[in-house]
Amino acid sequence: MQPTIIITGASGFIGSFLVNFFAQKQWQVKAFARKPIDHSSGLVEYYPFEMPDKVDENAFVATDYLIHCAVAKHTRGTPNADHINIKGTQRLLELSQKYGVKKFVFFSTMSAHAQVKSHYGKHKLHLESIFDSNQDVILKPGLVLGNGGLFATIRNTIQKSQFIPLVGGGSQPIQTIHIQQLAEVVTLILEKSFSGKFYLGESQAITLRQLYEAIAANSGIRRRFVTLPSFLVGTALRTIELLRIPTTISYENLLGLKALKAFDTTATSQQLRVNFKTYQESIQAIFAQKKNG
Repeated sequence: MQPTIIITGASGFIGSFLVNFFAQKQWQVKAFARKPIDHSSGLVEYYPFEMPDKVDENAFVATDYLIHCAVAKHTRGTPNADHINIKGTQRLLELSQKYGVKKFVFFSTMSAHAQVKSHYGKHKLHLESIFDSNQDVILKPGLVLGNGGLFATIRNTIQKSQFIPLVGGGSQPIQTIHIQQLAEVVTLILEKSFSGKFYLGESQAITLRQLYEAIAANSGIRRRFVTLPSFLVGTALRTIELLRIPTTISYENLLGLKALKAFDTTATSQQLRVNFKTYQESIQAIFAQKKNG
């Protein structure tokens, strides 16, 4: 009998990919999201879900695994997002323990570390402390590459703009993981009943500029990259936010960029016996899929 899995944030970039991935593996999927999931597979069942309290306890009956992708974003309009995430995550963990869910998988990020400057990174790091590393799973992926999420936003910006700004020259370290490989790693962790913290991404960090250049090259276009001093960008963004002018990048985003850090993923590779794809391999696969699809 195939496993049954709950996926929160089932309408998001990573969550929706995992829903499709596990359904294709013939797993029973319980998709937790605010709005109904339109899915053709009879293996996917939608459950209305909104942190911290809107959760159907019955969904936890006869469930093997839970993957927690959902997150309430902290913005000017949602100042209580941290409280929502903490209480919502604790509620999911309590229900998982009550109904004997074998493994709880929490999606964190490489941006959550001791030297973090952004609110997002600090909060994710705090959420990690809720879990027991001897029982639960904390995933810390680098930049997830696929047809959605932050990568798609970066790709679209590069394809539409002739001049691409690079804060500090784009020297910040980046480690990437293709979303297909991410799903495969999650499956392996569940099937092998691993626990603990896993850093997921290519072993050799690249720079943000290298990533941008690879996107432009695979798009068949040439772009001019413009270096911007981080202190000038910071001053401009804080002024824009004080004036409440809409912008695609925030001061919070800048803080995240300034604290990017590379991690050694060798231990994860050895434990899981996987070789993470390079950013070139992942980007080429994404563009090939888009061309053929």
